[in-house]
Amino acid sequence: MPRLSYPGQRHQTQRKPRQSDVAPFTTETADRAWAALPPKRGHAANSTYEAVYYSLRTHGEAKLRDEKTLDRLAEFSTAQLVQLISALTKLQASQRAGTITPALITSLKELAEC
Repeated sequence: MPRLSYPGQRHQTQRKPRQSDVAPFTTETADRAWAALPPKRGHAANSTYEAVYYSLRTHGEAKLRDEKTLDRLAEFSTAQLVQLISALTKLQASQRAGTITPALITSLKELAEC
C-alpha cells in the first residue's frame, strides 16, 4: 500500500543536501565563472546608445574618462560607434553643442578602429 503524504510532509526519499554535497562559493569560483563568460560584443541596446549620446553631447570629452560611459561604449558594435561619431559630427557642424570638440570625435574614431 502506497504511503500517503500530507501537505507540508516530506517524503522519506527527500533529504537536505549535506555540506559535502555542495561546493562552497568563494571569490575564486566567482572569478572563474566570470572569466568563462564570453566578452560583451554585438549590439548595445537602443537605450544604452541614447544614454551615451546624451552624456557625450551634454558633457563632452570629460565623459570619456567616466567608467560607466566606457562600459557602455564597450557594448557598442562598430556600426553603432560609426553612427555615434556621425551624429556627434553633424551636431558639431551645426554648432548647437559647444561640448563636442574635435578631440572627442578623434577619441571615438580611435575606439572604432580597435
